Amino acid sequence: MSAIGLLRLGGTGSALTTTTPRGAGTPGPALTPGPRTPITGARSAAGTTECRKAPQPEADVPVHETGIAMEVLRLARETAEREGAARIARLKVVVGRWSGVEPETLRFALETLLEGPVLEGARVEMEVREAEFSCGHCGARFRAQGYFDPCPACGREGAEMVAGDELLLEELDVEDG
Repeated sequence: MSAIGLLRLGGTGSALTTTTPRGAGTPGPALTPGPRTPITGARSAAGTTECRKAPQPEADVPVHETGIAMEVLRLARETAEREGAARIARLKVVVGRWSGVEPETLRFALETLLEGPVLEGARVEMEVREAEFSCGHCGARFRAQGYFDPCPACGREGAEMVAGDELLLEELDVEDG
C-alpha cells in the first residue's frame, strides 16, 4: 500500500472554493446547514409586505455537500488511476471549521457515493481544522471564536486567517495495480 498526499479543494486560491465568505459568520452551529425554509416577500395592493414560503427543491436535488463529495471522489479516482493504483483503501479529507461545509454531512455523502472498483470499500477519515489567524502587527498566531477578534498578544484587530477555511483531500492510501 502506498500513500498519495495533498490535493487542495477549497480555501484561498483553490480551484473549488467554498460558499461562505470569510467573516460571514461564526464557527459552529451558525454555519451548519439546517432545515430552513426560505421566505420571499411580495407587495400587496395596500403596500404591506406579505411573506410566503419559497418553492422547495425537488427531493432528488443534491445538497451542497453531495456535490463536493462527488468532486472529491472524482479527484481521488483520477489521482489513483494516474498513479497506477488498483483501488483506494483510505481517503482523508480535511474540512476547515469556517469552510462552509458540514463535516458529517460530507462524510455521509462520501460514504454513500463510494462505488466502482477503485472506490468501493474505501475508508473515509475526516479531520476538522479550527480557524487560525496571524496578526499583521506583531506576527502572533492564534485561534479565535470570531473573525474580528483582536490579537491576544497585542490587542489589535486585523489578523489574517491562515487556516480553517480549507477543504483538502489530504491523503489517499492506495493498493497498487
